[in-house]
Amino acid sequence: MNLKYLRIGCCLAGALAFSQARAQQQDSVVQRLNRLVASYSNQEPGGVLIVSRQGQHIFHKAFGVANLEQPLPITDTTLFEAASVSKQFTATALLLLVRQGKLQLEDDIRKYFPQLPNYGRTITVRQCLTHTSGLKDWRNVTYLTSWPTGYRLMDQAFALQTIFRQANLNYTPGERFSYTNAGYDLAARLVEQLTGMPFSRFVQDSLLAPAGMTHSFFRKGFRVVTPGRATGYYLEGKTFRAGTVMDESYGAAGLITTAGDLQKWLLYVNHHFGPDDPFTTMRLERYVLNNGDTCDYANGGVYVKHIKGITQISHSGFLAAFRALTTYYPQGDYAVSYVGNNQEISTTELNNEIFSILFDRETSDPLPYTEKDTIPTRPADLAGKTGNYINTTDSSDVLQFFVRNNRLLQYRAPLHALPGGRFLYDKAIYQFAEKGGSLTITRGGTATAYTKVTFRTISPALQQQLAGAYHSEDCDVTIYLQPHGKALMMHRAPSDSVLLEPVYNNGTHVGYKGFDHRLRAIYDFTVSGGKVARLSISLPRANRIYFYKTKENGTPRFLAELGAR
Repeated sequence: MNLKYLRIGCCLAGALAFSQARAQQQDSVVQRLNRLVASYSNQEPGGVLIVSRQGQHIFHKAFGVANLEQPLPITDTTLFEAASVSKQFTATALLLLVRQGKLQLEDDIRKYFPQLPNYGRTITVRQCLTHTSGLKDWRNVTYLTSWPTGYRLMDQAFALQTIFRQANLNYTPGERFSYTNAGYDLAARLVEQLTGMPFSRFVQDSLLAPAGMTHSFFRKGFRVVTPGRATGYYLEGKTFRAGTVMDESYGAAGLITTAGDLQKWLLYVNHHFGPDDPFTTMRLERYVLNNGDTCDYANGGVYVKHIKGITQISHSGFLAAFRALTTYYPQGDYAVSYVGNNQEISTTELNNEIFSILFDRETSDPLPYTEKDTIPTRPADLAGKTGNYINTTDSSDVLQFFVRNNRLLQYRAPLHALPGGRFLYDKAIYQFAEKGGSLTITRGGTATAYTKVTFRTISPALQQQLAGAYHSEDCDVTIYLQPHGKALMMHRAPSDSVLLEPVYNNGTHVGYKGFDHRLRAIYDFTVSGGKVARLSISLPRANRIYFYKTKENGTPRFLAELGAR
């Protein structure tokens, strides 16, 4: 009997010791999370961060100001734009209909949207949900107009119309992952077609209400007053400026919510269906590309990554200075939700910090080199590396390299020479081919390939041929190009011009680079017989938007007026 009680006592003591160790570990996590949030000012725009374990909050903090004009503090009931965090709700809604047999993930999206051009390739519903469709991001297409997204009101009809206008794809469907809002705005409309009810109502009845998200809803009309909603802010110099959500589109974005409600969602979607439920398997299934590689984006509108042995199910959002984040870790049953109105608080960095705190490890290994490893360079080390290089998968991305004072510069930024012909800049390793014909940049474990482009002198005669009026049906806009020294000046309307500098000329293709509404753009002229056959403009996530010369004669009135001044 004494031995029996001794064993029981030992077991109790062991359980108590384990419980105390767990409590101490949790205290350490809470202390580190407190230090993280304490680094943000309560006098600036902020947010709400909640971390839970097994359904119980271990950290919950609201900080900062919801509105600088009042000013009003952020509280647990302050409403925020969820931005792209909305995508997991849109995807889950559509997957519910798949489970009900109302459609299949391998269905051709043109079965439901015959308005889409026939690109000669099948685009599946699954590819729309996993950003592997090749569809251009319609929001970026609008940057070629005088009033891009964020500058004018965009509604669902406009979004769909812009998607249907695109004459070509970014790439062959299934070839690679490229984030695009187009697939999700189509998905929301598809939910409406299959259910016969407004998208917001179906999501409310099928997801928000069952999850207990009583403070959440999909955005209503632009002019609708929403009590308790925060204002988004971005930093311009040392001054905060208010962002504006001029948007009535939905699917890719549109959810208005709180951090507390996002916690309820994470617990519902990850617990209600269970880890072994076929619906969970379908929701977290990642897309397999045409070449057999698996991308990190899953059918359920979330990234599923395996980081240092830990599975991370996550998505962030960014719109008009609002930030949002949801992350779930099956190991430990941790749920992280964040909503904020300060653009300067990066959700990527926040997610990485929280991962480090919860699991006591970094999301990625440190670079094998630091600036301390910099070595002197000789002219021979830099030979062949100067010039311009274009991204092999993104036509909008052209990097320019120069040599100054025996140092290699990317535009104006000096690179640090490393052993083995490598260079270091901004947490990235640059590896040039031995003869300088190509370049690979590795950042965060991801390698991006570039190839060197030819640059021949652009004659005044050729420059005159490039000038003129061009129209695009894809974005319903006419632009006017005029010589400007060795550059070109693009005009769309009064006070709406972009300076374009030449970056390549191989005799058939002439390329100019500029920034349109702060978004990079490459103008590629196809030249045949000394004349322009076509102008193709590439933006991030929207490559090769075609423009053709018009028969418009003379100079537009607004340009004539500019010249007269």
